[in-house]
Amino acid sequence: FYENMRIQELAQNIHKLIVHHNLPDLMYRAFEVLPTMVMTPYAAFQKELHGMTEEVYLDEMVGRINANMILPYPPGVPLVMPGEMITEES
Repeated sequence: FYENMRIQELAQNIHKLIVHHNLPDLMYRAFEVLPTMVMTPYAAFQKELHGMTEEVYLDEMVGRINANMILPYPPGVPLVMPGEMITEES
């Protein structure tokens, strides 16, 4: 897909996506409500390491404790950290 693109064209297409989806507004809203930490990231990672977690779809995560970072890129800033409770608001 990208092999015949020059960097300028790739950057322009990324910029168009940012504008089209209004990403600055989405990122602002994503950080308005922060999740509640219910266990340490270490404890959440240990559960994952020992096979004590489930893999679920994003729309099934409400009411569950996250075991991994949810990290959209760009900008690469975690929305949710391991050990945080996923709520409808967060």
